[in-house]
Amino acid sequence: FSFAADQHLIRDPDTAANNRIGTLDDLLAAGTAIFSRSSPATVWGRLGKLETVAAGVPRLSYDPASLVTSAATLQFRRGRRAVTVSAGFTFGAGTYIALTDPANPARWMRARVISHVGTLLEVDVYWVAPGANGSASAWSIIRSLGYLSEPARTNLAINSETFSLAPGIASVSKSQPAPDGTNNATLVVENTGSSEHYLNDISIAVTAGQTFTWSVYVHVLSSRNLYLRTATAVSAVSVFDPVAGAWVGSGTGAINARGFDVLPGGWYRVWMQVTAATTTNLVARVQLHNGTSSIYQGDGVSGLIVFGRQLEIGAYPSSYIATASSQVPRSGDLLTMDMAKLPSIAAGEYTILASGYARQLGVTGVICTPTNAAAKSFNDCIYFADGGTATTSAYMTIRSGGASAGGVGRIGYNYGPGGRITFAGRVKAGNSGLAVNGSPAISSSAALLPTLVMDRLVIGQDWGMTGNSANGWGGIIESVGMASRAMNDNEIVARSAA
Repeated sequence: FSFAADQHLIRDPDTAANNRIGTLDDLLAAGTAIFSRSSPATVWGRLGKLETVAAGVPRLSYDPASLVTSAATLQFRRGRRAVTVSAGFTFGAGTYIALTDPANPARWMRARVISHVGTLLEVDVYWVAPGANGSASAWSIIRSLGYLSEPARTNLAINSETFSLAPGIASVSKSQPAPDGTNNATLVVENTGSSEHYLNDISIAVTAGQTFTWSVYVHVLSSRNLYLRTATAVSAVSVFDPVAGAWVGSGTGAINARGFDVLPGGWYRVWMQVTAATTTNLVARVQLHNGTSSIYQGDGVSGLIVFGRQLEIGAYPSSYIATASSQVPRSGDLLTMDMAKLPSIAAGEYTILASGYARQLGVTGVICTPTNAAAKSFNDCIYFADGGTATTSAYMTIRSGGASAGGVGRIGYNYGPGGRITFAGRVKAGNSGLAVNGSPAISSSAALLPTLVMDRLVIGQDWGMTGNSANGWGGIIESVGMASRAMNDNEIVARSAA
């Protein structure tokens, strides 16, 4: 199943009578796919804006950095056509994209890129939204990534979009265009004092050893640098220049990791990961920096444009969760496939193929195959895991023995931070194997491998399949496929390199 294309699932392709093609929506309607998430969640949509998706609706994500526009007049129909687009991003051949009428987002098309040279984009449109007809003279064009799957997270920063006056600040005004299309971004202006210039702190009780990610959106039109800081439980500072779109220095204090996402409209999401050194309060702060120091003589004019603070337990920034006067949780995404309606899988052996984009190291990517989904006896699971302290390795794990895990056979492979992961996992008693990104991993011990009979494929959640675990794949799942036989070593290496 290709989530990036969101257009095909083939059942029993060798049997013409059972051959079927459908979208993810079709599969959900037919009960072939079952999805649950008990809370709303955000995702980058087809117009390059941060959108809120209702509870119970899967998130298909688009790459906000790839957004281009066109003033060409195109008809809503399938077929090959060429269009002149704005500069700024080049789509690779074979990339799946969405073309949307910004005046009416319900009118849109899916296409695959044939070529993109300069401002000339040639595509093959393979799907048109039901009811979309005629033509449009303006288009938003963006790369389709796939299905966004995340474990449960909570934004611990209350009033995430309300930045209040604090020492060194003359004014705050929630009046600027924001990543979600509202005018809820805040213009922060420093005063003329010689001091620190910062916004109201976030302070929460933490336990030593907990890992947190602290993030905020900042705009390129800001005239001061962003000074992202934590204190008390752990002291750490990162300085980001939103005009240059770059870090200033290497940061100070106990920073585990840091990064920033480049977003449409001049926005960046800047984040850093820290671990509490003591059991006390963690103070998280958004502060101004003049390029030299965080303590300086203000000019009464300069400042920042900011939006959406988020403090969360976890090793990477998950999708944005808006808060008001209280902390807000987001439940995990849980997508399963009913194997009774998919190709039959031989008991004891099969091959799983999957690809996706991990948010960064330390997350867990999951593909789970319980033998008794109704009773939630998750005896047999295959999934990527960080292996406890081994956060630099991806694992395919075969679990048996119910919730207590019992015997575990594990295959590890170092896949590096973030980035795209493609794997092929062979499940066969006595001869299981894994290949990741075109490189093989050793076989597991035969003694630890159960005989597997599959009735449901669980995509993206932890092996407990509760939908509310803090474990699970944190990022994009691009595609998932299965073969009803155990591919040999050469085959899984070749498939994982594709």
